[in-house]
Amino acid sequence: MKIRLSLLLALSLFSLPVGASQEGADRLTQFSVESQWGAVSGTQDSSGITQLSVRAFGKTYALSKTQLQELQGLMVNGIQLSSEGGYVGFGGQTIYIALSFGFTSGVESTKFVVVSEENGISIKNLQGPPPPNNSFKPSPLRGLGRAP
Repeated sequence: MKIRLSLLLALSLFSLPVGASQEGADRLTQFSVESQWGAVSGTQDSSGITQLSVRAFGKTYALSKTQLQELQGLMVNGIQLSSEGGYVGFGGQTIYIALSFGFTSGVESTKFVVVSEENGISIKNLQGPPPPNNSFKPSPLRGLGRAP
């Protein structure tokens, strides 16, 4: 009888409900980011970006109402800036603004605002780079000045 009671008590302890918190995404309601090439600022409500402007190349660019509609439904909680020197006749200098939604486990969705010196501001669905290949193992001789 004692063994049964002990066994029942042990089993009931292991079957208690377990609670764990779940990561939530925080929406940026107002943001402003500056880099050496330009500045991005904007606001967002529950339906998406409501205003976004970019200061670059000596000008200020703002998304039109139509462009803002293209971003509707994207909850932004991450911003990344990159740029390229570009070529005359092919857009010139260009700034890429990645507006993303994600968690610590990875990015769920991204839209790009592209501002080029020659073509102005636009929304693009560009393909980001592939995830890193973590199977790469550097040679222990790499960087030591020895031939492999």
